[in-house]
Amino acid sequence: MPEEDSSDLGTVQAAALADPVRWKLYETLYIIGSSTFGLLSRSLAPEARGGLKQQLEVLENAALVKFLGGKGHERRWEALPMRVEWSWPRNLQKSDPQRYLAQGSMEMVNEQLKEDRRREFLAERRAGRWSPAWTESASNMYWPVEMTPQQVAALEREIATVVKRHQAAASKDGEGGEDRQVVAVTFSAMPFRIRGYEPGAREQGDKAREVLE
Repeated sequence: MPEEDSSDLGTVQAAALADPVRWKLYETLYIIGSSTFGLLSRSLAPEARGGLKQQLEVLENAALVKFLGGKGHERRWEALPMRVEWSWPRNLQKSDPQRYLAQGSMEMVNEQLKEDRRREFLAERRAGRWSPAWTESASNMYWPVEMTPQQVAALEREIATVVKRHQAAASKDGEGGEDRQVVAVTFSAMPFRIRGYEPGAREQGDKAREVLE
């Protein structure tokens, strides 16, 4: 594959992952390391299996997976680490419109798959398909917090450090028992506005009441 700068590679990879089937394929290979064509086919919904070869080729051309060899259903692929740092610089839409569109589509696919996975778990939990331990430990927390962009960035770094520490601990544990599962750990932090409210006003009001008291 010819050398590409990070901008070109970012556009190609974002476009490749802006498809739910390809995203799931890459995620599966990323989690398990490598897999055969047959196993990958079984990991997909029946209606998504027809174009598996073409989907893997798209990921391979985007330098997201590597073909390791083999024939037929024993053909084996492995995931490659992403070499692109995803960000949304202010002028991305004007400076690189193709990447802007591809990255936006990829992001929407990612968010939809996360929501689908959350709804699937909630339905399975209601149906009693998970053990009491998983039913009680799985979480979906939400905290509205007034923060600055710098504080959000610091929070993300702290959470990433904690997750990596648990990843390392899980690797040392080996098999980890029969109730070990792949867990989707997600992090979202985004600003939103409340009409008629200025952030910081509550603290200012509390201070004013303290003075009056």
